[in-house]
Amino acid sequence: MSPTPSAVIRPADEIRSASQMPVPDAVVSEEEEEEEEEEEEEEEEEEEEEEEEEEEEEEEEEEEEEEEEEEEEDAALGEAGTVHPLPSSKKTAAKKPAELPPAPRNPPPRRRPQR
Repeated sequence: MSPTPSAVIRPADEIRSASQMPVPDAVVSEEEEEEEEEEEEEEEEEEEEEEEEEEEEEEEEEEEEEEEEEEEEDAALGEAGTVHPLPSSKKTAAKKPAELPPAPRNPPPRRRPQR
């Protein structure tokens, strides 16, 4: 009884090289696509948060500059003897966003090691 081709014993080197062969792209691509989509979404969220923070900082800087200008104008008017205080509603409205505590943030996403 002669061995059939499926019963032939292959050398260990041949088996090792077969086990090290890359996985077909079709199998890996679905998982990779999902991971890439998740990473892209996380990156987009981070970018949006950064943009919002930058906008808030710019608004705060503008408000501070306006307040400084108003103070300078008030000081100049005060020297002339006529001081016109701003209505309290404008001052509090401008300061309320700065007085609020920062919004709770999610912890940064865990980074997966790059392959």
